[in-house]
Parts: sequence; C-alpha cells; structure tokens
Amino acid sequence: ASCMFSSLGKGLLYDARPIAVRRESVVSAAGVRRYRWHMSNYVIFVGSLRKASTNRQLAEAFIHHLPEGDTATVFDRLRDVPFYDEDLDVPGQEPEIVRELRAAVRDADGLVIITPEYNHTAPAVITNAIDWCSRPMGSGVLMGKPSLVMGFTPGPRALSGAIAVRREAPVTLQASTVRTD
Repeated sequence: ASCMFSSLGKGLLYDARPIAVRRESVVSAAGVRRYRWHMSNYVIFVGSLRKASTNRQLAEAFIHHLPEGDTATVFDRLRDVPFYDEDLDVPGQEPEIVRELRAAVRDADGLVIITPEYNHTAPAVITNAIDWCSRPMGSGVLMGKPSLVMGFTPGPRALSGAIAVRREAPVTLQASTVRTD
C-alpha cells in the first residue's frame, strides 16, 4: 500500500509491492491454487546525484531490508551517461557507460527507480537512463522488465508527479510496473 509520512515534515511515498519474474504455483490444503512470485536480483537507479541524498538513503534502506539471499546494486554512474543521442547509439559503438548501464539492467531480475520530484516530474538522469535502456525500440533491456518506483521528497504532494511520469515510460516499454493505488 502507498503511505505518506507527513509527521516528519516531509512527504514519503513508498510505491512498493512484490515484483517478480518467476511464478510458482502452490495449492493449499483446501485445494486453492495460488501463485508465489520470486525475484532476487535488482538494479537501482537513484534520481538524486547527491551522495548524501535522502533518496540514496532510501536505496540503502531498500537494500538492507531485502530478504536473505536477495541482492540489489545501485547503478552509481548515472551522472556519466550522456544524454540519449541516436548518433551515439550505433550497435557495437555505444559509449562504454551505456553498455554497462544496459548490462546492469539486462542482468537484473527487476529495476527499482528511487527518485525525488523536481518541478512535478522525475529528474533528467532517470529519464535519460530509461531512454538509453528502451533502445533499440521494441527490444531494449527494459522490455518486460519488472519495475518499481519509489522515492522521498519534501513537498506536500509526496511524489505524485514523479511517480505518475515514471510509471508511463515502463508501461510504454511493456515493462511490468508495480501499482499500489
């Protein structure tokens, strides 16, 4: 469920539900079939580049609270990724940092986007990372990738704009987004 903690004087929207890539069918003693989803490896994009940002701390808390055996890695080089440019996106000739970014997303079971809200939207580094990972169109590493968006911001809207904007891109790319409202 979404929750907002306003007693701290800041808004926190935690947009999280279990996300998964594999499902296991389980039949209860009463004969009811249920499914359990399994994920264990996440890549995290943090939208705030500041090392001591609240969103960086939220990413560290996410990692700390993962179930035993699960792993998550923050992709720490978003600031080094050039703005998307089709002239640079030539197969086999992409910038090395772009190959690293795409490999990190491809090798993860799911993508976690932890972002502040700037001017009622997500920061450019997040949009840019999604742009690079969505290409080539129709077969980018985000296609079908489960994704989760959460974040922390001091504003009273608690990330409503950033979450809404960031949900749109993965849906367009046929990524499995996690909804909580």
